[in-house]
Amino acid sequence: MENPTQIGKYEILSVLGRGGMGVVYRALDAKIGRQVAIKTVTEVLLHDTVMLQRFSREAEKMGMLKHPNIITLYYLGEQDGYPYIVMEYVEGDPLDKLIERGGRLSLTYKLRIMEQVCLALGYAHSHDVVHRDVKPANVIVRPDGIAKLLDFGIAREEKDGTDITVTQAGSVIGTVPYMAPERLRGQPLDGRSDIFAAGVVLYQLLTGVLPFTGAELVLVNQLLNDQHRPLSDYLEDYPPALEDIITRSLEKNPDVRYQAAEEMASDLHEVIESLKGAYAAEVIAQAEQLVAKRELIAARDVLTQLLRVDSQHAPARRFLAEVTAQLSMQVRAEQAQQKRLKAEEEFNERRYDNAIQLLQDAQKLVPDDRSFAERLTEVRESKEKNDRIVGYLRQADAARQDGDFAAAQAIVEKAMKLDTNNSRLRAAYLALVRQAEEAALKAKVKGLVDAARKELSERNFPAALELIKQAEETAPADTDVRDLRDAVQQGIAQEERRKVLEEIDSLMAAAMTREDVERIVVVLHRALENAPSDPTLLRYQAQVDAEIRKFERNAMVDAAVKESLGLLDAKPMQALGVVGAALLLSPGDERLVGLEGRIRDRIARQSAQEKRDGILLQAREALTARKFADAVAVLEQCRGPLWTTEVAELLEFAREQAEREQREVAVAACYTEALTLQREGRDDALVHLVRPVVERTGDANLRKMLEDAEQRIEERRAETEAALNAVAELVEEGCHEQVIAFVEGLPERVAAVAQIQELVAASKRIWEEEWTLLQRLGACYAGLSVTSPLADGDLAEKLKWDVDVSRASKALAELSRTFESRRMALIDTALEGELTAPAGVAVDPRLLGFASDAVRERWVAATQQGAGKFLSKLGRRK
Repeated sequence: MENPTQIGKYEILSVLGRGGMGVVYRALDAKIGRQVAIKTVTEVLLHDTVMLQRFSREAEKMGMLKHPNIITLYYLGEQDGYPYIVMEYVEGDPLDKLIERGGRLSLTYKLRIMEQVCLALGYAHSHDVVHRDVKPANVIVRPDGIAKLLDFGIAREEKDGTDITVTQAGSVIGTVPYMAPERLRGQPLDGRSDIFAAGVVLYQLLTGVLPFTGAELVLVNQLLNDQHRPLSDYLEDYPPALEDIITRSLEKNPDVRYQAAEEMASDLHEVIESLKGAYAAEVIAQAEQLVAKRELIAARDVLTQLLRVDSQHAPARRFLAEVTAQLSMQVRAEQAQQKRLKAEEEFNERRYDNAIQLLQDAQKLVPDDRSFAERLTEVRESKEKNDRIVGYLRQADAARQDGDFAAAQAIVEKAMKLDTNNSRLRAAYLALVRQAEEAALKAKVKGLVDAARKELSERNFPAALELIKQAEETAPADTDVRDLRDAVQQGIAQEERRKVLEEIDSLMAAAMTREDVERIVVVLHRALENAPSDPTLLRYQAQVDAEIRKFERNAMVDAAVKESLGLLDAKPMQALGVVGAALLLSPGDERLVGLEGRIRDRIARQSAQEKRDGILLQAREALTARKFADAVAVLEQCRGPLWTTEVAELLEFAREQAEREQREVAVAACYTEALTLQREGRDDALVHLVRPVVERTGDANLRKMLEDAEQRIEERRAETEAALNAVAELVEEGCHEQVIAFVEGLPERVAAVAQIQELVAASKRIWEEEWTLLQRLGACYAGLSVTSPLADGDLAEKLKWDVDVSRASKALAELSRTFESRRMALIDTALEGELTAPAGVAVDPRLLGFASDAVRERWVAATQQGAGKFLSKLGRRK
């Protein structure tokens, strides 16, 4: 359908837009004089079942939606085989064009547009329709500020929570910068996905930029994981609530996002309401300036713009009526009316002298208009009354400043009798009442606070706390009271600390025995439970620990001395071993060193023990030098007559120390290598290295490192398993394109797993095979457009489609069934036409295989029974 002048009963006026799917025309319904918009499809798509279904779906969705902010559908028709949709024609601009132009639109006006979009979405969602392509290009804004949502071509009914769409192979449903994360993940979606898109549009409308940008992969990653930049990066003066609305609408998790578009509309409405006053004052001030400049048409336009935002704004309505009236008046009357309007403004602001002067000037301009004189009298009376009220208010203010609130209230009551409807007086009276109550309350609180401070200064903490409790009950939010409570509690804590420190000082000064020190430990432990970081207590603890260690060393030395002296006569070598072992634990102790010398002297006098003494001396030196392996080797020389129990015990001690040293060396070496493996992320090698060392030594640090590595291995395994399950699920559902996109978004270590790579490769192969079949099926569809089916000798080959689609995707299977149905209908119609009026056209026998059973049986019967004229015509077919 090229350049039509008429579609159905509609006269084409102009082209509104052209796209890949079709053309939109502006047309006229001449019978009722109404302009409409007509959407058609291109000739290329006439045989594309998928796109025709999408076109039909748009009409279906629009037909069921009746809302002031949604384009209204009037009619769905067909002309010359071309389907078309007749819908409401909206004069205005697409929202994306308004954003591109960067025109001066008020914040209130922008928010009003988005409020209407949200209301439209809320209505659609309530009818189980999800739009799925919310973006500025699909919002039309009329000159009067009414926004209309359009293009429901990819909308769907939201009943089963799945995202099954009718589209061409390889196409993407929706526009990526506006897509909610759950859509990119292939998860079930609902109206909350539209809310995310609305949040993107709101952000773009306010700032002029998209919240998420970049190349496709970067953009998708931002949509899935990144937060948008705050509005403060682009805007200077805006209500803080807008940041909350943007943040909530752009939540990645749909459960945290707005649950209904009406909620977002409600929040926007609250912001609009909060801005109406300032916006209205700005517009009215602008209108006043225009009136003062005698630019009455411009003044009317700006007031009209205000009423589009706030249709109930009474001052704007009155002002607009006055401006409209002035346009039809004479210059003199217009000037007088302007002065009167200005006088009314001055009167409303209680600037009576200015109002009187303006009315006098206006009266001179229109002396015959008695309303000016009457109004002048009213204003003068109001001025006189106001002067008396102002006097009363001054008296009341003086009494209030003196603290006499009762007298101030009495004076204001006199003023209120002069003007019972004066809200200013009522407010002043209520303010005085509140101030009187607050003064009494403050006085009470101050008395309690002062008394509490006095008790605090005297360190009478219980009495101070009681007074503070009374003050808190009177004024719970008073910061002075809270600060004073903190001071009292701090004083109590300091007093308790002082007492504890005095007690510990006293005990430490008198401590003589270990039992005394242990009593100090009990007191100190109790104090540290209440103040674990107190530096003085920690210092005392260090001193007490040192004293305890000193007592323990002395006890050990006493025991060693006693034991060695008991062994000296009978077993001098064993006595020497006891002293040597004690010196290892308390090196340099004077008593042990002296006793060791005495024993060695005795052993030296015993010639029979010279060799043993030499060996033990070597062992002692090795042990002192912490060369435990050398000590073991030396002591193992004491065989035969030199062997004693003491040597055996010392040898066992040396062996234990040597083994411990070896373990420490092994642990240190293992720990160093494990740290390197940990930094390189080689957890499997780390586990293989550390586990046997942990089993052998039981080292806590290596055990923790082993457990952490095993946990990371398990987390990676779980992550890989989850990714593999997700990919397998997508493969099972036939979502091969989403498999590829999903794997591209996985971490490299997960995506590289062999099983995942195999599934990706299979998905790519299946996707390419289906795309090949779709191209082949598209060629078959082209064969359906033949005008004379039975005369086309190649038609059987063109319509040949013998592909098994039982295991193909749902979309391909549906296209295959639709093609076979339309092929049968084409061949049936051609054969039935030939049966009723044979034209002597040759029929390819292969075409009979495409016909329905009933038509094929009729054709075979007619061929067998025709014999005469029918068969003679058949005989001429070549």
